[in-house]
Amino acid sequence: MTQNDPRGRQGPSPDDELTIASNETVGDASRTLSDASARSPNGPQHGLGSGHVAEYRLIDVIGVGGMGIVYRAEDARLRRTVALKVMKPEVAANAMARKRFLREAESAARIDHENIVTIYQVGEHDGVPFIAMGYLVGESLRQKLKREGRIEPRIVANIGRQVATGLAAAHQLGLIHRDIKPENLWLEAETGRVKILDFGLARTQESDMRLTQSGMVLGTPKYMSPEQATAKTVDHRSDLFSLGSVLYHLLSGHEPFGGKDSASTLINVTQAEFAPVEKVCPHLNPALGRIINRLLAKHPAKRPQTAREVAMTLAEIEQQLEAEYQENARRQSLTETAELPATASSSPASAPIPINVSTATGKPPLLSLVLLGLGILLVGLLLLAFLSAN
Repeated sequence: MTQNDPRGRQGPSPDDELTIASNETVGDASRTLSDASARSPNGPQHGLGSGHVAEYRLIDVIGVGGMGIVYRAEDARLRRTVALKVMKPEVAANAMARKRFLREAESAARIDHENIVTIYQVGEHDGVPFIAMGYLVGESLRQKLKREGRIEPRIVANIGRQVATGLAAAHQLGLIHRDIKPENLWLEAETGRVKILDFGLARTQESDMRLTQSGMVLGTPKYMSPEQATAKTVDHRSDLFSLGSVLYHLLSGHEPFGGKDSASTLINVTQAEFAPVEKVCPHLNPALGRIINRLLAKHPAKRPQTAREVAMTLAEIEQQLEAEYQENARRQSLTETAELPATASSSPASAPIPINVSTATGKPPLLSLVLLGLGILLVGLLLLAFLSAN
């Protein structure tokens, strides 16, 4: 749960992750990464003066969120690097928050899937809960978006398929993520595999409602579903809406719903209509446009009903787009090959240099020999005629 630069782990950006009660912001859960990484993991502001959490030695801070701090750490027993998410002591003082953190982390730890970050351990140290996770190398989708602006449809279909496949595994166990966004989707550098990160807001469908505090809005407004934005009970289809918002952003370069602040964004999510993705991406594959528009339906019943269905649809689209990509690459290669002779002969050819055969070879030409022979024959005939006459 980190990246190529251990100090560069994506942290929540301003206005991203928040808690809202009765549609009012009660706390911004974000801090910039530069502020977080500039602090020593041993500093008193983290409440971890020993530099250790259980058997994990803290190396540096790689992210700070509303509920916890993520460290790059070393497992002293197994000698491996991990990403260690430690609940903030001031948040851990709330018994219900601590119970929810541990309960949902334990639920996420049950998922064993290649598209979900591996959770090694869930525990407590001096009354502070922590989660030890796999340490990843690569970048978040947010970082890729910042660098490229838009992502080509073939890659978007691939990313969407992998995320939907991971969500299907979570949903099968009754776990709802509730915070699918570019920051929580990781691209591994070597394999290109997508990993779903941060189940900090996840809940099981059978969770005790007292732990989720009905009436509280948790998540990221720009990507959350209308039912989540209005603090209603959500099911797995809420994650599908969030996935649709992410895919829309990857293709268009902006979110389907936005606003000047969190409150206006929530209003747009629940009430405003979005511009169909094919309108902002005119040459988009029609099937890809249809599945994204369906994912963004306001009412859950009008969306695809399972993540597995979404994954299968995106797999077919990905296969089609990949075939088109390969065919275009083949045609381009043939075109470039066909143009090579024209390129080579484009400069004017130099005029041929005349060669004197007799000079070049040192031998008399054939015509000269024939004429010489005829001349000798003619002289001989004349001489013979003269002698005969006398």
